[in-house]
Amino acid sequence: MDWGLLYHHRMEDGMSDEPATRPSAARLVVVASLGLGGCALLGLGLWGIHGALADQDLAQTDGVVVASSTKQISLMMRSTSPNAPTHDTVFDVQYQYTVAGEGYTGYRHSYDELHEALTDPQEITARLAAVAPGEPVVVYYSPDDPGQAVLARREMGPAALAAGLGVGLLLAALFVLRLGCRDSGYS
Repeated sequence: MDWGLLYHHRMEDGMSDEPATRPSAARLVVVASLGLGGCALLGLGLWGIHGALADQDLAQTDGVVVASSTKQISLMMRSTSPNAPTHDTVFDVQYQYTVAGEGYTGYRHSYDELHEALTDPQEITARLAAVAPGEPVVVYYSPDDPGQAVLARREMGPAALAAGLGVGLLLAALFVLRLGCRDSGYS
């Protein structure tokens, strides 16, 4: 930066003839934190939006549940809290469906997770009742590879919320940076 031009510009604006100072380290840490958090949330949101849009291309057919169950898996990370859970309840489902006269078997509830971890006992009971063996289900499958199927499409809402929060954090970072530059005499 040309300090002579900055000095001349500051004098024309009637500002102090003192040399401009750089933004404080604390302000730069805040800007960096907001910027990194914003980029992370924006990236996560865009990734989720991409998945939800891809799921809109899935075809659907009728299927039937062959088996559904839950199992306990041990958590690798232990909390120091005595009330912290030591395991997750994982929901497994197996279903059969037919595409163009050919039978397939699916195992995934959604593309987000191979096994969906559930924590609420009422949700576990409701999920098992909805996909009890013999129950009809709607199966969403890839037209390019009918063997790839799920029972639930990814939703756009949470991904759009994450992307929106990411944009908000990036704008906040720019505001804090601009505020710091203005307070320091940079224009």
